[in-house]
Amino acid sequence: MLKSGDARNHHFEGDGVKRELPPYWTAQPAAIILVFSVGAALFPAGLVANFYWVSSIHYQEPDYTYHGSFEANLTAATPIANVSIGYCDTIEVSDRRWEAAVPITLRMYNDTHYLFAVFLSFGGETTWWPASAELHFATAQNYTVQVEREAEDTFFRCYISAYERIPLPVLWVPTFPILYYGAGTFLMLFGLLLTSNFIRRTRTFYWTT
Repeated sequence: MLKSGDARNHHFEGDGVKRELPPYWTAQPAAIILVFSVGAALFPAGLVANFYWVSSIHYQEPDYTYHGSFEANLTAATPIANVSIGYCDTIEVSDRRWEAAVPITLRMYNDTHYLFAVFLSFGGETTWWPASAELHFATAQNYTVQVEREAEDTFFRCYISAYERIPLPVLWVPTFPILYYGAGTFLMLFGLLLTSNFIRRTRTFYWTT
């Protein structure tokens, strides 16, 4: 005859007895859902970060020191005209004359009248696109654009944009999208690992029940 304690032990180990679910059955699925949710949310966040980064590079409006048209009537009496464009390191000049205009000489000087660039026979040709010049200088300083008559009297009209290029933090700004994508991928893989571990533990639990 079994004692009362033995009977209780025998009843616990007998067939048809329901075992309590282990604690990980509630904690681990919650962790899996959380990891997958955060990981999936990081991908659209990376797209948004990438959009703003690209926009900041290609669509950032520079701080112009000169942004507009410049006109000069070049004759034998007044063959040269100048325009000061202020503190900058980037100068863009685009010809806006009529088709009948003749070429001129275009020069770029700094405050000390040091000659930085010369464009001989600038413009004066009938083409699909107006003549243009774009210069990027290593040093930001005050510059002067000078136009000079070459052979004939001509009315010169151009459009000038001058600004200082502010270097973007290209080393760390692009890392935001990369970090989003990397963290999202890591969390998704970690979620798969947790799911595989949960399935294995659950299978082992039922096999031993």
